[in-house]
Amino acid sequence: MLTWLGPFRVKVGEEFNVMLRMNSPADLHTLPLEIHFDSQVLSFLDAQPAEFAQKNGASVQVTSVDAASGLLKLELRTSEARTLRGQGDLLLLRFSSLVPWKQAQLTIAKQDVKDDSGAIAASIRSTPLTLRVTGS
Repeated sequence: MLTWLGPFRVKVGEEFNVMLRMNSPADLHTLPLEIHFDSQVLSFLDAQPAEFAQKNGASVQVTSVDAASGLLKLELRTSEARTLRGQGDLLLLRFSSLVPWKQAQLTIAKQDVKDDSGAIAASIRSTPLTLRVTGS
C-alpha cells in the first residue's frame, strides 16, 4: 500500500514536494512505479529516495518521463542483501505548478510486483492525491 503526503493547495509557478509512504509485508528488491499526473497543470522536476528507502539502501532510477501525457516511470532498487519491507517514507517527488486548476491529481497505476522467482509478491494500491492550483 502506498499513501500520498503532500499539499492540498499550491500557487501557480510554485515548486512543491509530495511524499510516497509505503507499507509492505513483502520483501521487495525492486519496486517499479508508474505515476500519472495532470501534465497541463503540473511539471515533474525530480525524484529522490526518502528516509525509509535510504535506510534500506534503495536507489531511484527514473526510466522515462512523458511530459505530454503526464506519465512518469521509475524504479526503486535495493542491493541483494537489503529489501523494502515494512513502512516508512519511500519516495520524494518534486513538481512545479503551471496553471490554475481546481483538481489536479497524482495517481499510481495499479500493478503486481513480482519477487526474484517471478511470483507475485505484492500488489500496488494507492488513493490519488488531489490538489488545487491557485493563481499567483
